[in-house]
Amino acid sequence: MTTTAELLTALQSIDKRAERTADENVIATYVDDPSMVGALMSPDNGIISGRRGTGKTHALRFLAETRRKAGDVVVYIDMEQDIGSTEGRYVDTSLSLEERATRLVVDVLSIVHEHFLEAAFNGRADASIDILDRMMDQFQEVIVRKEITYTDTKEGTNTTQDSVKLGLTNSGLSAGLDAQQITGSATKQVFSASGPVRHRVSFGGMTRLVRQFLETFNSKRIWILLDEWSGVPVELQPFLAEMLRKLFFGLPTVTVRIGAIPHRSNWRIASEHGQYLGVEVGAELFALLATEVTSLLARN
Repeated sequence: MTTTAELLTALQSIDKRAERTADENVIATYVDDPSMVGALMSPDNGIISGRRGTGKTHALRFLAETRRKAGDVVVYIDMEQDIGSTEGRYVDTSLSLEERATRLVVDVLSIVHEHFLEAAFNGRADASIDILDRMMDQFQEVIVRKEITYTDTKEGTNTTQDSVKLGLTNSGLSAGLDAQQITGSATKQVFSASGPVRHRVSFGGMTRLVRQFLETFNSKRIWILLDEWSGVPVELQPFLAEMLRKLFFGLPTVTVRIGAIPHRSNWRIASEHGQYLGVEVGAELFALLATEVTSLLARN
């Protein structure tokens, strides 16, 4: 019979964070509730939401290991650990928003590219190495830019000059009024911004190459899992969401999963005329699982 001391010792030996758990233990320790697993395995692009410590990472790692065992290709990215640099280039406010966002998008795309390349070399894609090489060339074409609408204003001026003439003659002093009109014009051009500043993400030929590559891919499904979404600066999150939407959301064999903290997530930047940059939650990206609920069920 297990004593209380032995039970406490066993509990204390368990890692409190899912990222520290060995891969073989992730599946064994997950609460195998049919409704939860069904939500995780749904092909829809979706969000796993919850506060810190409620099981988002555990759920994503469970999904990753399960789908790898089923033969799918899984791209798992920890947004706090797998990207960035010691210079903190994503949070360096001395750099422009456009430069920071461009670096973030390219870094994430580079990790996705590495996983695609590994799968291709493992025989999962036929005749696709050349496509991936051309994809690398397109990375320099991935840029974030801002658009400002300018208006030209021309200004003209006219001047009039009157003069008085005095003269001395043999008969005395004479005076006369000489009205002389001098007309001049000056034109200057003034540039003024009108309307809001809009940001756009230009992908060059990336979309076409991604589609070409996936046509050669013989995997059942590709899963792109982004954990610790809230580790990305809030002002940069819509740019990353825009990249995911443009490149992957429309592909029937690709599923995107994002682990995020609700109050620290920014999904889109609204623009005029109903346009936006990012994704629209509820229409393009769906809330699939709240980890607070899974934690409650686990305790019960």
